Amino acid sequence: MYECYRDHSGYTCLVLVNGREYQTDLAYESDVLAQENAAMRAFMVCRNFSVNGAQETSRRRKSRHTSSRDSDRHSRRSGHHSSSSSTASFD
Repeated sequence: MYECYRDHSGYTCLVLVNGREYQTDLAYESDVLAQENAAMRAFMVCRNFSVNGAQETSRRRKSRHTSSRDSDRHSRRSGHHSSSSSTASFD
């Protein structure tokens, strides 16, 4: 949904995307140019949210995987130490 406004400077536009409002930062010669700019601003912001969200999700997955793997290594290492120490006590 677009809302275009005209004043002495030209046209500005407000667009509603996914419940958020995005507005042109400049005045344009026509309402069509203002709409295109508002749509582009909305697209770029949404794209950045999407990319950043994907990176954050990936970071969380890697973190969980790494901490799980470190935990497994620690468990194996601890188990190995206890068996070698018990073997050492038998010698």
